[in-house]
Amino acid sequence: MINALRETITNPAQIASLDCLSANGNAALEACAFQDITGQRVNKVVKSVTYVEERVNVLVDIWSKDRLATIELATEPEKSADEDLLHEPELGRHSLSQDDVDKLFD
Repeated sequence: MINALRETITNPAQIASLDCLSANGNAALEACAFQDITGQRVNKVVKSVTYVEERVNVLVDIWSKDRLATIELATEPEKSADEDLLHEPELGRHSLSQDDVDKLFD
């Protein structure tokens, strides 16, 4: 419809307004599509969390709350031998710059 109207108009200001209208319409459609996809993902996460919550509640019912209350939990998780390798410093090795990494994909 905008393209048909554009063919009948010769005024540059009106054509610019039509371009702006078209761009804003496209932006609104993209935002709606993004919102829909985001909503679907959030819905999946909520369903997953609900599923886990239901299973945990069944386990609590099976083991009883009193028995679970007596279990001592570790206050700090145990560290693996390789955990320090996941963070800086790099143990004296030369690190790659982002440019070096980008060159791998050229």
